[in-house]
Amino acid sequence: MVHAMQFKVIFIGAIKQRYIKGAANKLVKNFPEEFSKDFNANKEVLKELDIVDSSHVRNKIAGSIVHVVRNKKF
Repeated sequence: MVHAMQFKVIFIGAIKQRYIKGAANKLVKNFPEEFSKDFNANKEVLKELDIVDSSHVRNKIAGSIVHVVRNKKF
């Protein structure tokens, strides 16, 4: 398990798409071997990293990570 407390994300209020995309890009850039094209695997990795408290936001970030990995934007 990777310790990622420096990446702790706290969202209060409306969640903007740019924050989701930015978080996904930073995570894939810093932990490229942890993420894949599998949405459910990415959800579990995010849960293990304990980066986001909300499951709704975690799912959005996991979906964005799939998009980033598929398009090789890192």
